[in-house]
Amino acid sequence: RRLYFNVWGEQQYKIALCLAARDDAEVEAFRDFGMIAYGMDLRPVTGSKSVFIGDFHFIPLRDKSIDVVYFNSIDHSCKPELLIQEVHRILKDDGVFMLEYADVQTGRANFGNWEAFWWDKNKVIVNLVHSNGFKIVHQVPFEVPWWGISATCKKA
Repeated sequence: RRLYFNVWGEQQYKIALCLAARDDAEVEAFRDFGMIAYGMDLRPVTGSKSVFIGDFHFIPLRDKSIDVVYFNSIDHSCKPELLIQEVHRILKDDGVFMLEYADVQTGRANFGNWEAFWWDKNKVIVNLVHSNGFKIVHQVPFEVPWWGISATCKKA
């Protein structure tokens, strides 16, 4: 949680969407910071109160309606360009896209049976983000629960 909330400064965000949320864990983290938060997943965990069924390639929300989008499953995307374009569409102009992705340059990234998209250099993700209307304003590596990079992105 601290990885992101420390870089926002004085900006007060109100509405968050967690993509590929499965259960309420990510949603609850945002709610702990006083935000209205929801999740979306193709197969939410049974009994989840905050995650609705949906495809993150076609987000059923209005343009510029969300302050923060959190996503840690870009490797599950069949069309990562479309996914990032959808995030750009629903994110408010001063919003934040919080992206966590596998740090393949550590040699410890493990892609398995569920991945639809993978990369051999972290620059692939950076270029994907930049070419779809975002700039990365902050990055920090993490090791738990997997080796990755947390990137805070804003509209370019």
